[in-house]
Formats: sequence, structure tokens, C-alpha cells
Amino acid sequence: MSEASINCATCEQIIEFFNTATEGDTVSLGFISSLVDTDCPHREWIKQFDRDGASIQDRFESKIDMVKAHAAIELRLNRNGKCWPGCRFKLAPRKNDELLNSGHARILDPAWIDEKIILNWEDLCKEHHEDACEYPEKFQLIESIRSTWLVDILAGCLVPGPGHTRFITLSYTRGEVAFFQTEKNVIDQLQEVGALTAGPVAERLPRTIRSAIDVVRLLGERYLWVDVLCIVQDDAKALQVALNSMARIYSTSYITIVAANGIDASYGIRGFKGLTPQRDFKQDIMPMVPPVNLVIPRNRGEKSQSAYYSRAWTYQEYLCAKRRLIFENGTVYWECSRSRWSEELVPDLPPFEKRSIEPWKYPDLFTLSSFPDLRSMNYLLRDFNQKALTFPEDALSAFSGLQWVLSQTFVGGLLYGIPELFFESGLMWNTIGLGERRHSTRKHMSQLPSWLFLGWQVGATFKGDYEFQAGWWTRDESLKGVRRPVTTWYTMEHPTSSKRRRIESNWYKYRVLAEDITQEPLQGWMRTRFGWNCGHPLLLNTFAYSGDGQEYGYLHSNSPDRWYKYPVPLLDCYSMHLLQPQTQFLSCQTSRVFLHGIPDISAIERKESSSPSELRNYNNYNNVKLQDENGEAVGFLALMRERDRNYFAENIAPGAVVELVAISEGWFGINNESGEEEKEIKDWTPRSMTRQDCYHVLWVEWEDGTAYRRGSGYVLKEVWERKKEEALVDLILG
Repeated sequence: MSEASINCATCEQIIEFFNTATEGDTVSLGFISSLVDTDCPHREWIKQFDRDGASIQDRFESKIDMVKAHAAIELRLNRNGKCWPGCRFKLAPRKNDELLNSGHARILDPAWIDEKIILNWEDLCKEHHEDACEYPEKFQLIESIRSTWLVDILAGCLVPGPGHTRFITLSYTRGEVAFFQTEKNVIDQLQEVGALTAGPVAERLPRTIRSAIDVVRLLGERYLWVDVLCIVQDDAKALQVALNSMARIYSTSYITIVAANGIDASYGIRGFKGLTPQRDFKQDIMPMVPPVNLVIPRNRGEKSQSAYYSRAWTYQEYLCAKRRLIFENGTVYWECSRSRWSEELVPDLPPFEKRSIEPWKYPDLFTLSSFPDLRSMNYLLRDFNQKALTFPEDALSAFSGLQWVLSQTFVGGLLYGIPELFFESGLMWNTIGLGERRHSTRKHMSQLPSWLFLGWQVGATFKGDYEFQAGWWTRDESLKGVRRPVTTWYTMEHPTSSKRRRIESNWYKYRVLAEDITQEPLQGWMRTRFGWNCGHPLLLNTFAYSGDGQEYGYLHSNSPDRWYKYPVPLLDCYSMHLLQPQTQFLSCQTSRVFLHGIPDISAIERKESSSPSELRNYNNYNNVKLQDENGEAVGFLALMRERDRNYFAENIAPGAVVELVAISEGWFGINNESGEEEKEIKDWTPRSMTRQDCYHVLWVEWEDGTAYRRGSGYVLKEVWERKKEEALVDLILG
């Protein structure tokens, strides 16, 4: 029977549902047994629908439901009324010229990209988004940079940056391959017409850079910025200036070409007929009765295995780019501040909504920079700090662009990635798992500070301060609150420097001001009484948890769905705020206590008998219990290195002595219903207690008069005040 002669009610039902259903609508396609009892091509993909290993005959009495979700149709397996998520698909007419509206998929050429699709994206963005993409939110404050050198596509050579002209940037993975780069002795040669497009120099350029030149020409643009060509690599001063300006370069360029395919720069940007090698793109197509197919579009939400996404520099470049033309998974995508488009899908039509990047893969820098909240930075800490660097000491430079954007939000700016406004809370960052210090590989470069998360190769996180913001409380989550600073912090260039700067950690000042409810709140804030009938109980109970009986909370117009215990000032978004000098040593006078650290033996045993996936969220393996001289448990310490965990394991009795210094006064709490957490502290926390007053502390070790961070934790307040030394210690933290 010919395909054209089949009249399939199932296919007609799918097409009708796609065109008429609204978000959330659900309809049953019927039993699998009847869906495969046909000559229609759809029977083949129905057979493969349930991929858990069971034969299709075992599923004959199950149904398949259709759900309209996010302008697509999701097929779900329905077993006795219980549904399991399946695949999402779009309709794709057999001929692309039959496309009727947005939301349809395209059938793509597996070898070649249709360049008209890319040019259409650019036109749509310019026509409908206007300044929203040219000057997205905080990026409107970044002054356009005048690059020293640019690649002139028309002349095929290097030219001095012609003022504040429009240019394209390339973001790519260099890899281990050696290739040509600009040095002082070849600058004159590179300025000769055609030097970069023909001849011996062009032949030494990696395929990705040569491909990028072709793509820029295709876009109708003239200038391209590429790091190895536009930075003089053996000019140390120019190199450092360029590294510190990378964020400005990418955030002010017109479009950033993201070459995410391949393991290094030799792979190229494939798929442009007559310009580059063909690609190998395998589209997931499910055949139906003409005139349509079903297409399962590639999902950028899936973590890519590309080397591009493992690098710290490319992570910053990606986040700072305001428009991205992304070559990944054999296909191409467009991202700007208002839309996300895929080669496989017809673009959405106006009005356009602000895009939403999957936060677990790429946090949206425009959103992260909108409100001064430490926890909003956690995606950055987690992701950036695990990225690879050829030179570990470049971590701060690779983070500098992100730090600049965030400094436009936090009053006082950031010091090495930690907002000065909440400096005590920032110092108490925790690692996700265990890592190692980043050590400089260049003799002339100093080490990154130990108190800084950037100084460690490990994911990091700021613990939520429930004395500032209400937050979600899970059953197995420990809480903490920071109530009062215990010292004044200073920063300086060297341990012996006579000149030092006071760190602007002013959160406590605003907390005290908020206690006077007769005063008007800070600009943009609203004070309101809260209780169980106001807001979300799971958020508000974190305030009640602190036990101070506060009756009022604060909301801000920029963050109307979040409750705060006190307001803090927000910076003027129409002014540019300069960074504070980045000096790497800290000093203060604070109290000190010596205690014994005892490893959590039960956690170690569980770790050795469990799979890595089972331990991913189990932090007790990285903790040690703090005990006094009588063996009484008085606190906990979170470790950062495997060698430190082994150190405590080798000194179980009476425990390794640790030196602890006070950072702030506050409390920690354990959910009474959490069995594991309760069991860990049952010998020193009564079951009826929900909160313990404490000091938040750092574990430090000294070397040549400077202390270095080795862990963080807390000690019971009454124990600390009883055991602390009479004299304060002059702490120099490096």
C-alpha cells in the first residue's frame, strides 16, 4: 500500500491537536495495541516509545496520552492511570516552504546549514528587539571598548581598531593544538592586505578561526575580534590589559560566534556550503502520513560534553555576550536578551518575552545582577569554580567580567568575588565536595587567597543567611543566620603593608536601622506585617525559626516575591560603579579558640559502601565534629580537601587540634524532623531544640606570620565565650 493512500485517524488526531489545543490540554491517543496495528509509518516510532527495556507486547494494554506543553506536544505513557513523561515533538511539513506558523519544526539538510535562517534571526532581532538586545539591562552601563587590533574581513588583514566601531567576537576552545598567533615581530606582516585570508599565515590559522572569518562575511559584517590575532601575545602589558578587559570586549561586541563543536580549534565551524566542510547532523524524525513528520528538536538543556563548556574563560565569554550565534551538536542556535531560536524550529513571533536560560547549565547574568542577594550568585560559584584553566592563577581575570556586572548591584562592590556588603556571610562559603588549591604556575604571579572561593578548584556555594532573606526550607537542610559582626575587616596588598582599606561590610547598620519601624524604609522597599496568612509559609517560617519574634518583613519592587528581614540599598542602575582595588590580604582582630576535630566515622563508612551518585548531596562525609577537652561535641567543621579529611581520620583519638577564629555571631539550626541530621547532633542538641546560638568560624593554619583558610564551621556560643583566649589575635589572612 502506498504511503499516500493511507488514511490514518491517529495522524489526523495529532495534527488537529497540535493546531488547536491550548497549554495543558490532554487527550488520549488510545491503547498501544491499536496504535501499532496499522500500516501507517507512525507504528515504528510507537514501538520505540517506551525504552525501559520492556517489549512492546508487554505494553499493549497501556495508553499513550498527548499533552500540549510549551508550544509542543508531549507524549506520555499511561499505565493504569499513572503517566510517565515521554518525548516532546513538533510538527514538520515534508516541504519547508509549506510552513504556516511559528512553532513548526523544519526538516534540515544533514550536511548544510541554510544561511537564510541565520540572516533572518539577525533581522528579527534588529527589527523587534531594538535596544533591548543592544543595551540589555546592566550591560547598558558598559562603555564600548576600542580594541587595539581587529581583523578586517574585507581587507583580509589586521588593522588598528577604528574607534568605537561594530565588531563580531569569536568564543572557542583553543585546545592543545599549536597554531599561529600575533607577536611583535609579525605585526607589520599581518597588516598586509590578504595576509589572513591567503598565503602562509592564513594556512597556519586553525580551521575555527578561518571559518569564523567566513561567517562574519556571510553576516555582512566587516570586523572580527579573535584573541590570538587581536592581542599581541608577547607584549606582557598589552596582554594583561586585554585579559582584564575580556568582559567588556564580549559584552559590547555586536554578536559573539560560539564555536562549541569539537575538542579544539582545528574542528572548525562546519556546514556552510562552498565555505566550510559539511556537517554531520542527525535529526530525530518520526514519520507520519503526509504531509507532515514529527521532529524531536535538540534540547540545549541537556548538558553538552563539548570541551567548550568545561573552560572558565569561555564560561565568562558566553555569559557576557549579548547576542550569541551558537554552533553546537551539529546545528546552530541564536540567543539574545529576548529570544532563543533553533535551526530546527520556526522562530516565535512578536511579542517577544525575555529569554530564560536553564539556570543549572547557564545562569542568566541579566537576572543574577538584578538584586543584591548572595544566594543569587550560587549558580556562578558552583559552575565557574569547577571550570578548567590552563593557568590556575588566571581565575580572577576569568571572573573579572562577571565580577564587574555584579559590582553594579552590590553597594561597596566585590572583593575577589565576595560582595563587601555581606562580607562576613561571604567568607563562610562552603565547597560542594572536596577540591584542591589553585596554585600559580608562573613564578611572577602571586597565589590566589585561601579565603577566596576562586582560590580553589571546586564548586562553591554561599549558604543562605536566614537573618536576611526568607528561603525554602527542606527537611534535610541545616539553616544558619548571621546576627552580628564581631570585628572590623581590612584589606591590603601585603601582610606588612602600612596602608590598608576598611571593607565596607555594612549589612549590620541596615539591620539596626530596620528595627525602628517609625522610620520610612529605604527607597524602593515596603514594610509589611507578616504571618502565616501572608506570603508562603515555607518561606516565612525561616524568619520565625530565628526566634526573635520579628513581626515585620520587607519587600522590594525589584524582587516582589521575596521577603527580607531588613532592607539594604540598591545601586542606581543608570550609573556605572567602579570596582574597589583588588588586594589579596585581610586583617582584623578577633577571638580564637582551640578545639579537637573528630571525623564522622559513620559517614566515612557510608561513603565507602555507596555509589558517587548516592553521596552527591551528602555533605557529612566532608565534615568533622568539634569537641572540647572533655570529649563533648560543641560544633562542626566543613572541610575542603581530601587530604584534610584523611588527616582527621588518622587522628581519631583524642582528635586533631584545630585553631578557629571567629567571623560572626549568629545561629544554626537543624530541622527536628530530619533523622540523619538529628542523629549526628543528638549528643549535644536536645531533641526539642530547633536553633543553637553560635559563632561562625574559620579553621586556619599559620605560615610565616600569615594565616590560611582550611575550613569553615560553627561553635556553640556559650562554649566559645567560655574557652576563647583573653587577648584578641591579630589575624592576617592570606
